Amino acid sequence: MKKIRNIRLLTCGLVGCLLGGLLVGCEREYDDPARYKPVEMTPTMTIADFKSLYSSNSLEIADDIVIAGQVISTDRNGNFYRSFYIEDGTSGMEVKIGKTGLYNIYPEGMTVYVKAKGLCLGAYGDMVSLGAPPSEADKNSNYQNTWIDVQYWIDQTIFRGERGEAVTPTVITSMNQINSNSNLFGRLVRFENMTFQGGSLDTWAVSDNPDTDENEAAYGEQRLQFADGSGTVVIRTSGYSRFADSQVPAKGSIVNVTGVLTRYYSTVQLVLNNSTDVEVVSEP
Repeated sequence: MKKIRNIRLLTCGLVGCLLGGLLVGCEREYDDPARYKPVEMTPTMTIADFKSLYSSNSLEIADDIVIAGQVISTDRNGNFYRSFYIEDGTSGMEVKIGKTGLYNIYPEGMTVYVKAKGLCLGAYGDMVSLGAPPSEADKNSNYQNTWIDVQYWIDQTIFRGERGEAVTPTVITSMNQINSNSNLFGRLVRFENMTFQGGSLDTWAVSDNPDTDENEAAYGEQRLQFADGSGTVVIRTSGYSRFADSQVPAKGSIVNVTGVLTRYYSTVQLVLNNSTDVEVVSEP
């Protein structure tokens, strides 16, 4: 019996050593992941000048143009989908990458360089973006470009630079600032002392309910009014955002709101990175 017990102990010890070795190996692999090497390029054109190349139709870029900007959006909370926005101080724009979890690869504040040759400038609702050339199906749906979803193509066109601090938003207090400067679209902005007018929902959006067919994810819209009475802005929120079911501020509240400024034709819209980007100054 003693010999059998010793053999069992020896066997357990060997198995333990093997498992321990495997665990150490796994830890070493995860503790020392392959880190990206930040690249540095010289932009050949500002984002504002690049966007001005677009007129009214899809434009496939034939020249060796390089643009650069810092990431100002995040898909961590589900309100941005398969794309991110960058800005360079002159303007901002959406880069349509057909991947999810982009916040892990292109975090806020990171400088991103884009080699635009072969990509396509297009617009939807007068909002200019950069993506891949559209298919016939895209064109039939009024999309002038589409997602860059082939990894090889992403690797040849989108390059990660240094990680920096989050971009300081441009403060806007009047619709007149927007009307006089179209290059504010696509940038991170902060609206101050806005009156929260609300919308048809008491939450930011309608989330998807997988247990019933009654509730499908749907966008929500809430309105803000400038203190000087110069106009209103719509906060548009995806039903797939993590904060879709969160309560909105009370109507009549005075709020400061930070987000990415977009448009849908004549409607000025704001897209939030998170509901915490809405600061309630006072309630009615």
